[in-house]
Amino acid sequence: MHFAIDHDLARIFAFDAVDLAANRSGHLSPDQERMFRAAAAHGRRRTRRVVPVVLVLAAAAVVAALATSTEVTPALIGALGFGLAVPLGLVAVFTSKASRTYAAYESPVVRTVEGRAEASPSATPGHWWVEVGGVRFSMMSGDTAVLRDGALYRVHYLDGVMGRPALLSAEVCRRA
Repeated sequence: MHFAIDHDLARIFAFDAVDLAANRSGHLSPDQERMFRAAAAHGRRRTRRVVPVVLVLAAAAVVAALATSTEVTPALIGALGFGLAVPLGLVAVFTSKASRTYAAYESPVVRTVEGRAEASPSATPGHWWVEVGGVRFSMMSGDTAVLRDGALYRVHYLDGVMGRPALLSAEVCRRA
């Protein structure tokens, strides 16, 4: 069996022969490294800006509720506490998930899987799941038409990006 670059998937996922060669050896190409480092830096900056805004808005809502209330009751205090706990909890969950994603971008582990591609609809409109060797990748629904029925694929991917693998490059088996 001989695997070669899948040009259709290369066009869809924006990779080239240099990316594929690096991924085959378990590394990112220089272009992929720059892209993932830039994405991590951008995401960290965005998180540092969003978290304080959410906290200020939650505190402002509590102050506004207290200022408009004629009487501070235990029920009001409980509701305000819950009103603060929910946004703070959401911030903690999303910040933790984002931090894991940025760490995956900054310390990438390139993984490889082989298998036949099986496409199925996703709950997200316009997207499909494509499973190769037990690993699920997201694709736009129109792009799944490039997958060859019964073909064996080798997919190189980065694990842990927003909770799902990120396809880096793909090869299709060309029978020798």
